[in-house]
Amino acid sequence: MKCILCFLLRRTFNTIAGDGRYATAREVLGTGLHTIQGFYAHSNWVELGNSAPPNLVFEQFLPSELAGPTDDTCDSNGLITNLLTSGYFHYNVNKQAESISGFHN
Repeated sequence: MKCILCFLLRRTFNTIAGDGRYATAREVLGTGLHTIQGFYAHSNWVELGNSAPPNLVFEQFLPSELAGPTDDTCDSNGLITNLLTSGYFHYNVNKQAESISGFHN
C-alpha cells in the first residue's frame, strides 16, 4: 500500500521549493514529516503486525477495528488489545498550575 500522504507531501514540497519559497517548503516538510512520525509514535500500528504504511489520507478504518474511549488498551505489562489505538494521557491543567505555583485552591 502506498502512503498517499507521503506522495502529497512530496508534491507540495516540490511545488513550493520550485517557486523559490524555501522557508515555506521547509515548514511544509517539517509539518508533514511530524504528522507521519506522530502516527507511528502514538499508535500501536506496528505492534499490531503491520509492516506496510497505511494510506494516511484515504484509509478508512471500520469502527470494529478501532479502540473506543472506554476500551482497555493496556495494563502494567503493555498492550492488551488487537484494536488500533493511539497513546494519550490525562492532563489536569489546574493540578499542574498548583504544582508549579505552590498554591492550592
